Amino acid sequence: MINFIEFELAECLRLETPPPPPANGRISRHLKHFPIAPQVLIRPDDKDNFYVLSIVAGDRPGLLARIAKVLADYRLSVQSAKIMTLGSRAEDSFLVSGPGLKDDKTVLALESELIAALRI
Repeated sequence: MINFIEFELAECLRLETPPPPPANGRISRHLKHFPIAPQVLIRPDDKDNFYVLSIVAGDRPGLLARIAKVLADYRLSVQSAKIMTLGSRAEDSFLVSGPGLKDDKTVLALESELIAALRI
C-alpha cells in the first residue's frame, strides 16, 4: 500500500498535476450528531510579517488535505503549523504568507472557501 501511495505521489509531481481530493472518510457518530460549526480567522501577526490562520472544525479523515488544497489554490506559503485534535474537534493554527493576503476581498474569499471545505 505504501509503495502505491509513493508511486502515485511521484507521478503527480512528475506530471505537475495536483493529487486528487481525499475521499470522504467516515465521520464519528459524535460529530455526526453534534456537528462543530467551522470557524476561520485570518489576522496579521504582531510584526506584520506573516498572517495567522486559525481554524476550528470537526476532525475527520482528509481535513488537513482539504485545508492544504485551499491554501495552495491561493498560493500561500505555510511557515509553521500547530495542529491540535481534542476528541472530534480540530484546532489548527498556521503562520502563512502570500501576496493575496494584503487584499481584504481575497482574504474574505479565502475564509469563505476554507469554511466551505471544512463543512461536513
